[in-house]
Amino acid sequence: MLKWPGGDGPDMLVDDGGDATIMIHEGIKAEEEFRKLGTLPDPTSTKNKEFQIVLKILRRELEAGNTNMWTKMKGKFIGLSEETTTGVHRLEQMAAKGELLFKAINVNDSVTKQKFDNIYGCKHSLPDGLMRATDVMLAGK
Repeated sequence: MLKWPGGDGPDMLVDDGGDATIMIHEGIKAEEEFRKLGTLPDPTSTKNKEFQIVLKILRRELEAGNTNMWTKMKGKFIGLSEETTTGVHRLEQMAAKGELLFKAINVNDSVTKQKFDNIYGCKHSLPDGLMRATDVMLAGK
């Protein structure tokens, strides 16, 4: 989803869990390390299965000669929104460490999402789908 023929990647993300955000950040880091040291990401360096997959993808891209893909994407990237508690916590940790490279909007804590998810019990996907289908804003933060 982050790579397509003839494109330089997205300029914004609507992330759900922070996986795409992590992929971009780690991709930029891997390209910088590859340029400086010639090293490739090592999936065996972590026990986290999801992060192993991220490192495998990054390694594969570098081995294929895509040594500037993520850095190029960073140049036109505007920002992201995050919809999950876990993803928001990751973003907050990255921001606290000075590692967050982009502007980020915490959609998870918006009043509208909280009410639909926690009070009305219909989850945010129902009103979100209606808003997207009708191109009408039902409520705002």
